[in-house]
Amino acid sequence: MTTIARTTGLLDRLTIEEKVGQMFMFGFPGTAPSPEIEEFIGRRGLGGVIYFARNVADVAQVAALSEELQEATGRGRQNLPLFIAADQEGGIVARFTGASGMARMPGNMALGATRDAVLTEAVAAAVGEQLSACGINVNLAPVLDVNVNPANPVIGVRSFGEAPALVADLGAAAVRGYQKAGVLATGKHFPGHGDTDVDSHRALPLVPHGRDRLEAVELLPFREAIKAGLAAIMTSHVFFPAIEPEPGLPATLSPRVLTGLLRGELGFDGLIMTDCLEMKAVTDNFPAGEAAVRAVKAGADLVLVSHTPERQAESLEAVLAAVRRGDLGERRIDESVARILAYKARYGAGRRSAPDLARRACGTIAQRGLALQAALRAVTIVRDRDGLVPLPGMPSSRPVSVGVVGVSPEPLSGVEEGAGAGGAEPPLAVALSRAGVKARGTRVNLRPTEAEVERAVSLAARADVAVVATVAAHRFSEQVALVKRLLAAGRPVIVVALREPYDLTRFPEAGTFIAAYDDSEPVIEAVARVLAGQDKAAGRLPVTIPGIDPTA
Repeated sequence: MTTIARTTGLLDRLTIEEKVGQMFMFGFPGTAPSPEIEEFIGRRGLGGVIYFARNVADVAQVAALSEELQEATGRGRQNLPLFIAADQEGGIVARFTGASGMARMPGNMALGATRDAVLTEAVAAAVGEQLSACGINVNLAPVLDVNVNPANPVIGVRSFGEAPALVADLGAAAVRGYQKAGVLATGKHFPGHGDTDVDSHRALPLVPHGRDRLEAVELLPFREAIKAGLAAIMTSHVFFPAIEPEPGLPATLSPRVLTGLLRGELGFDGLIMTDCLEMKAVTDNFPAGEAAVRAVKAGADLVLVSHTPERQAESLEAVLAAVRRGDLGERRIDESVARILAYKARYGAGRRSAPDLARRACGTIAQRGLALQAALRAVTIVRDRDGLVPLPGMPSSRPVSVGVVGVSPEPLSGVEEGAGAGGAEPPLAVALSRAGVKARGTRVNLRPTEAEVERAVSLAARADVAVVATVAAHRFSEQVALVKRLLAAGRPVIVVALREPYDLTRFPEAGTFIAAYDDSEPVIEAVARVLAGQDKAAGRLPVTIPGIDPTA
């Protein structure tokens, strides 16, 4: 890098406390800096912060928050700029929603359904432009996991699909898009979290496959992203016995995975970042301080501790103590800090943000138009043997009546936040009404009660067509019962899966099934426009639905 000489000079001026501080990224509560985070930045030389939905009111507020946090670095001796990160993957994982003033984009599996690398790069660039305007210089995206396991509780639609080549192609495109916009991209979760049936936020998953299979599936997207210039890789808290012989040692803490495989075999010279060390896959087995020391020994440059000030302090102090007693060599610390400083210079960490700029640069007509274009390219008519798409008579001056049953989304994994849009009417019913459809709706819970099912069946009975928008119904027998009751009630039924397409496995008798992949604002609008006959769906399934022939 062109900044190496300057970085080396700065590195020589840092104390060991400042060097260790640069290797940590912490989260904090609220929409203003907490006293603890100000202390970590001003006195401990903290390297970065991570935003969650709890930190976001709107884009102007976040821009002001980023500016305030960067100014807090001036209280330290060296005025070291911060990495400011967020998980803005799109789809179900987005710390900024449309209500914040940012144009929210469809998620990875929706983009996988488009099969379009050029579109994916454009979407990522639009996300990057908006993040940058808010003072965020690191996006914890793209997800490079290959979702080959339909039972995966934490990846699912966050993946581009089940084909390693497709994930590799679109993942590399997303990397180019984010970094073209001046935001450091972070590929995750190395070496791969796609073939697990456990959420690492809640327990330690295991991937039992041998090296040949790992090379062909899990590692391919990371290799291609590295070729595309990927700046950072986030590790997974997953046990890979084919690589790491120590039983129960997650990849994040494994020298064989981080230094041997990622640095040595894959030749990655960017930043290695841990996933949050407060996830139960780690905390159930390692104290916070020990986990941080083991991660740095394994080869991590940046240690992420997202929530608890006590664990944050314990982790930082443990690494500092390990250096002071000689358990961690200062040369090892210098390797990481030199890399951190170089990437901060390369990606303009510390550049100024302003509320007015954020308002102008986020949620533009062009960005929202791109989001809708991507959604229309993604929405997939998996089957329509009942001939219900577009709705009968649409577009028409005398539209059919539609009863919309919307399952209210809830966070289903440790990485998700929020519970979707509020209001009595399901968002799809509102969007259909805007598109000229005579629609009435009712909301039900993720696990509908008998009373909610009866209300939904009654609504459908009063309509010409019923539309039921499911959310991971393949995991919830109560939703399956709801859909089956609607199918048996005698009215035509359209099922729209607002998450994984695997829902169809639980009610294969459904004659019209649409895969939408997420419930983001542009996707809901796209589904409504398709049903209203205003646009055509163009997506193709990026995953196989087990046991289902979509044409049957």
